[in-house]
Order: sequence, then C-alpha cells, then structure tokens
Amino acid sequence: FAAFGILCFAAPLGRALTRGLRKKNTLPGKILRSLLSAAAFSLAAAVAGELDGGEVILLDGDLGAGKTTFTKGLAKALGVTEEVTSPTFAIMNVYESGRLRLNHIDMYRIQSEDEIAELGIEDSFDPDSVTVIEWNKLRHLDGKIYHIQVSAGDDENSRVFTVSEGDPKDIA
Repeated sequence: FAAFGILCFAAPLGRALTRGLRKKNTLPGKILRSLLSAAAFSLAAAVAGELDGGEVILLDGDLGAGKTTFTKGLAKALGVTEEVTSPTFAIMNVYESGRLRLNHIDMYRIQSEDEIAELGIEDSFDPDSVTVIEWNKLRHLDGKIYHIQVSAGDDENSRVFTVSEGDPKDIA
C-alpha cells in the first residue's frame, strides 16, 4: 500500500480528511489520529464513499475502542435512519434504510465456526449490502475487504484508525 501514502491527523478531521479521500481507492494505508467520534465519523464517511455493495469491513480493537462508533458513522454516511446499536447480544443487526443494506455483526461471544453456520451469518453477505464485523472469527472471506484497526491515541479520548485492504489473516 506504499502507493497510497500515509495520512496522519492530530486534530479533528473535518474537511481535511474528506478533501484527501475524495477519489475512490484512496483508503488503504491511511492512518488517522483524532478524537474518537470525530475520527470515527470522518473516516466512516470516507469509507462510505468507497462502497458499492458486497464489501466486508473488519473492525479490530479493544473493548470500548470505537468500533461501534465507527459503524454508527458509517450508517449515517450511508443514509441509515434507524438507531444503530451494538449487536453484542443480538450478534447481528441489519439496517435497510440506507443506500446499501448494512449488516453489523459482533462475533465477540461466538465460540465456533459451527455456531456461525447455525446463526446463518454468512447468508447475509450479498452484493447489495455492506457487512461490518467486529471480532471476526470467519476463516475465509471473499470480495473486497477493508481492515480497520482501532487503537488508543495519546489520551483516553483519542484513537488511531489504521486502514488496510484485505483480511489480515491472509496477509500474515
């Protein structure tokens, strides 16, 4: 991803981020630093502009890192009108009011691939939806995959979002 360069911000992202990410295929290799909600919503808006349907977004980070906050920003950017909530106990929430259906999956409590199959999670992947997965436990994913690592910033209210393309299990 060296061709994409690296973009760092130490303040709320606002216009600077959206100016830098207007063209498609400019997300991989980006590193964004900002206050949690500002970074999450700005990055989510940039990601939403890249989506045509069928993509999978893998979110990694500690509990409370901002994975669901990012998904709320993505939903807003896609035009979702429903309230977006964490799917921790529901496992999967589906939002259909945006320009693409949004599947938000939290696999934190899933114990095995058999459980994934029983729940029918993989049936939700289709070309008319975007699937966001927190705590991914699927061994194989097809199609366009974005991986976003959310980590702590310089203080408790800031985060670093690192975007790459592809499943990190395939890269290792």
